[in-house]
Amino acid sequence: FRRLLSFLPAYDGIYSDDQYSPGEYQKTGIIFNKEMITISGKKMLFSDDSYSFPRPPLQVYIQAFRNQKWFDFTLIVLHLKALGGEENEARRRSACEKLKNYLDLEITNSADQDYMVIGDWNDELSDPSADNIFQVFLNDPLNYSFLTQILLNDPAVNATYIGSFNSIIDHILISKDLESEYTNGYLQLIKADQFFSAYTYEVSDHRPVGVKFFVF
Repeated sequence: FRRLLSFLPAYDGIYSDDQYSPGEYQKTGIIFNKEMITISGKKMLFSDDSYSFPRPPLQVYIQAFRNQKWFDFTLIVLHLKALGGEENEARRRSACEKLKNYLDLEITNSADQDYMVIGDWNDELSDPSADNIFQVFLNDPLNYSFLTQILLNDPAVNATYIGSFNSIIDHILISKDLESEYTNGYLQLIKADQFFSAYTYEVSDHRPVGVKFFVF
């Protein structure tokens, strides 16, 4: 991570504090343009709940300034429990329910009600409602929306996970107040594996999902 940043002099980065297994382990992280963006209020969420969150979500407050305009919001980066099966799905469902309760409370009590949750949710939005771990959010469209829902228009082409299942399991969730800043914005699946042949071997079996807000 630090070596990558050394090649990006205009950028800085932070990563999560958790270590959930011995030896090598994955972390959530954020890389940002340090001339435009200020990050504060870093904290790990649900650190005492390894059942729902084996990797505690990373939360920060983002302030971006450009052309005499501010864009600020709370960002949460997560990586939910992986793999199929009833138990793993139950753990992801529990995570979504607890995250929804947390967001509801935070948004109610915060002066700034712009929230974005991004990362590897390890499940599909297109599942039937009875099996859909996201249902708690999907049942509340007045307050939350998944920007990645547009990818479901062509799941075979828009797979974010390029393993054997070719599934859409990486998502971006925003709160209602953030939708106004997203007006005229767009979401894009970045198929890095198509222009870097060693991508899946040297980088990831997930494709990046990008979103652009035209706020400046």
